Parts: sequence; structure tokens; C-alpha cells
Amino acid sequence: QGRRDGAHAGEGIARLWQSHPMTASWRLRCVLSSVGLVSVTANSKHLASLCRGHTCNDPHFPILDYSAADGTCICNAHPCWDDHGSVHTCDSPEHPYLSFVYDDARELHCECWRAPWYGSTYISRDLCPGHDCEDPATPVLDWDEEEQSCFC
Repeated sequence: QGRRDGAHAGEGIARLWQSHPMTASWRLRCVLSSVGLVSVTANSKHLASLCRGHTCNDPHFPILDYSAADGTCICNAHPCWDDHGSVHTCDSPEHPYLSFVYDDARELHCECWRAPWYGSTYISRDLCPGHDCEDPATPVLDWDEEEQSCFC
């Protein structure tokens, strides 16, 4: 039976994990780092400012994103998991991580990267279509609210 007093260490960790205001990307980095797999690059600062305190805990919808139409933060599935009925995967050991970018016409392009990273559909498709951050040193596509411009 579960304990109500929270004396069990696992319960305390679970409560901290659920209540701590971490982004989904930060949680994913913690999990992957704790099992010694990889580190994951963080998400956009603009998105973090819009969605402060929001988290995505469902592995089917792990990407924290923003819906401008609703003015709310949402949890999305990776857009390449359902690209007009196609499921993209990355089988190459040199480029095992699925990523995405939207072109100028806001069409989705799925690609495989060497390093783990995922971004925001809102930023990539809605604010910065046609922009791509190809430099591994600066892989995060972001939006500068003051300048009204995209940057990596």
C-alpha cells in the first residue's frame, strides 16, 4: 500500500519531480543523463518564457509547445511521428536522432541528426519558417521578441 506521510524516498522524489518547474526538455536531459545515454540540448528561451512552469509527462506527447490560436502551452507529439500518415525514423548510427524543420512554405521536413535535440513547432513553423540551425554549437531555433527576428 502507498504511504500518505511521504516517508518513502521514492514518493518524495516523485513529488519533487512532478512539482519542480522544469521544462520537458530539461526532464528528458535528466532522465537520459541519469542512465548514462546522452545529453539533450535545451529548448527555446522564448518558449520557456511563454510556458514557465509547464511540463509534458506523456511520452506520446513529449514536446512542450505553444498554441498561438489558443494562447496556451500544449504538449505535442513529434511532428515526424505522423507526417501525413508517414512515420519517420532514424536508423543510421551516425545520425540516430529525429529532428524537423519547416520550410518557407511551412512544409515539414524530417531529418536525422548526430545529436539529440527537438524544437518547437510554434517557433519553427509559425514564427521562423525557412530558418534552420545547422551548426551543432547553436542548434536551438529561437525567437527574439524585441527584435521580432529568428536566431540560433
